[in-house]
Amino acid sequence: TLLNIWILSFEKDFIKFVEDPKNLVIVDILITLKKLAREKLTRVGLKIMKNLSSSTECVSLMIDNNLIGFLAMEMRKNIKDEKMKENMNEAE
Repeated sequence: TLLNIWILSFEKDFIKFVEDPKNLVIVDILITLKKLAREKLTRVGLKIMKNLSSSTECVSLMIDNNLIGFLAMEMRKNIKDEKMKENMNEAE
């Protein structure tokens, strides 16, 4: 689940695992967020991406998999959660 991935995203060994494009972790997170489209899940997903952004390889994978496009799409929605709006602005 996304909560498990979020917890693991604090660990350096997990970040090294995610850096490998063959593992598709970032791709799977973005696919899940696009399919489910729930504010709470998006918040957790953004927290995961924030933790993974300490790795330049992970940032490259996020860019390659259109995280910016996803964020632009999400920002057009009527988001009630102010904290999530802040997280999205940080991620851009």
